[in-house]
Amino acid sequence: MDKDSLIDLSAQVLGRPDIPYTETEHIFRVNALELDWDVGVMVYGPEDPKLIPIGADGNKVGMFVLAGGSGDYRAMEQLTRLIVRKFGYRITTMTYPGRLYLPDASRDWPGDTISADNVVRTPIWQQDEFITPDQYDLIVDESLRARYGRRMVARAKPGTRFYDRMAAWPTAFETAMKTVCRDHLPENEFSIYVHGHSTGGPFVHLLTQRVANVRGVVGIENSPFGYMFQKMVGYEWEGPFNDLLVRTWRDIARYRGAEVRSEEGEQGLMLAMDHGRRFRGLGKDPYATAVQSGIPAALRCRSCSGSCRTCFRSPTGNE
Repeated sequence: MDKDSLIDLSAQVLGRPDIPYTETEHIFRVNALELDWDVGVMVYGPEDPKLIPIGADGNKVGMFVLAGGSGDYRAMEQLTRLIVRKFGYRITTMTYPGRLYLPDASRDWPGDTISADNVVRTPIWQQDEFITPDQYDLIVDESLRARYGRRMVARAKPGTRFYDRMAAWPTAFETAMKTVCRDHLPENEFSIYVHGHSTGGPFVHLLTQRVANVRGVVGIENSPFGYMFQKMVGYEWEGPFNDLLVRTWRDIARYRGAEVRSEEGEQGLMLAMDHGRRFRGLGKDPYATAVQSGIPAALRCRSCSGSCRTCFRSPTGNE
C-alpha cells in the first residue's frame, strides 16, 4: 500500500463519528506462588454496551493490550482511546505487575529512578509493600554495551522479598492476564484480539496459548514470541533473573536517537548528542533534570511535549 492510500485510509477512520465511551481503572489482587500481587487494568468501552460491534464469529469484539516494558497503561491511552471512540471495541490495558504507582491516584511516580544517594525506584508489587535498599546491590551491567550501552541494574539479594518477587513475577503476570480476560472479556461473550507494544508482544503471544477466546494478534509495532525474537536479533539476555533494569536518561536518548536520525538527519542526531553531554554535566542525577524540568525537543517523546507522565515518570523497566 502506497503512502497516499495510507493517508486516505487514515482520514476515513478519523472521519468516523465519535462514540461516547467510558474508561474505568480496576485494581485487583491475584495470588501466585504463595505471594499476593496487586495489578491495575484500565477498561474502555462504549457508554452504551449495545454499540460494541459483533465479529464474524458472532461474538463481541474485545482487545487485550499491553504497553512496553517500562510503561503503565497510560502509555497506550492515545491508541486505545482512538480505537474505542472510532470502533466501539471493549479494550483492556493491563499494567505489568509492580509497574503501577499504587500509593497515589495520579499514578505518577515521584522523584527519579535513581536518587542522589543511589536509592533505586523499585516496583510496587503489593499495596504498602516497598523494596528497601538493603535488598539489592546496584550494579553497572556492560554485557550488552555495544547495543544498549552501560545499563544500571538492581540485583536482588538471595533470601530477600525482592529476590522472591523477581523469581515469581512471570507467573503472577500470566495469572493477571488470564484474570483480566476472564473478568472483562469472558469467553461466552467476547472474541479477543491482542496487542503488545515492544516487550508486551511476547507476553500477549503467550496469552494466545492460554486463553481460549483469543482469536488473533493485532500487530501494531509489537514483537513475536520471546524465543523467536531472540533468534531474529541474534543475541540472548544472559543476565540473572534477579536483575532489575533501572532506566535512566540514557534510555530516552537511545530510543530517540534512532528516530531523530531518520527524521531529522545527522544534524538532528548531533543536536541530541549535544544535549546528552549537557545532561551529563548536571551532576549525579541527570535524569531527574530530564523528568522534572522538561527535555530538549530533540529527545522528547512524540506523544507529549516533554513532560509525558508515562515515558519520563514511569516505573523501572525489566526489558
